[in-house]
Amino acid sequence: MNREHRWKLLLVEDDADSAEAVVALLGLHGIHTLWANNGAAAIQTLDSLQRLRQCRPAFVLLDVNLPNTDTVKLGRDLQAHPLGCPVVLISAASPQVLEQRAAEIGAVASLRKPFSMERLLEILHEQGLEDSGVNPRGEARR
Repeated sequence: MNREHRWKLLLVEDDADSAEAVVALLGLHGIHTLWANNGAAAIQTLDSLQRLRQCRPAFVLLDVNLPNTDTVKLGRDLQAHPLGCPVVLISAASPQVLEQRAAEIGAVASLRKPFSMERLLEILHEQGLEDSGVNPRGEARR
């Protein structure tokens, strides 16, 4: 497996343990992950990337149940930002709530927690990961 970071992702997750696990797992698959623990920090991350003239994240993994946050508004704001990017919604909420929020946001996909890395990589691949040099199983292509 190639551990070189070929692209980056923004994770918006308030639970530190969950975030650390996802960041570590994505790192094993060559995905550099920026972590924001709330909506304001997520927008600030995109603002900073823009100010520094760095490339945008390929995707945002957005948790549905962020405290004191209108997730639908945040998801739309993340997509509308000048460095906006597609949103993949993640949650332990019921499938109905998850699908409803994903539709309201215009998310490209949604995943119920706990989700498999293989399924996440498949979704990202379907959305254009093929240019990153990583296949859906997280292995470097030759």
